[in-house]
Amino acid sequence: MDPKLAKLKTDFAKWRITRKSKRSKTPADLRARVVEMTDSIKVSKLCSELGISHSALLKWRKDSLISSQPQFVQLPIPRELASSRGLEIQLERPDGVKLKISGVNDSIFASFVCSFMAGGGL
Repeated sequence: MDPKLAKLKTDFAKWRITRKSKRSKTPADLRARVVEMTDSIKVSKLCSELGISHSALLKWRKDSLISSQPQFVQLPIPRELASSRGLEIQLERPDGVKLKISGVNDSIFASFVCSFMAGGGL
């Protein structure tokens, strides 16, 4: 067994012994370590070795991706660029979805970018 997985398994066992109830939320550090291991160990193996549900691990991984996404910071667009027909911007979210915008004013552009980065529809 991978030494990191063995250590994590021991840490889960210690937590289970000391938790206040069976419904206690898994500590964030344990969740983060499990998610990190999904890069090198199959999800099914992690679940069986650690005694966690597949759906819980998938949720932890999804939550990890959401929390690690960069936050959008709106910057002012110089007036000469905002009114120019040559303005072209291409954005890509961490999930691979791309957005290409050209020839729009700064307020419309800002609205598109905010909506896109939040995962909403345009």
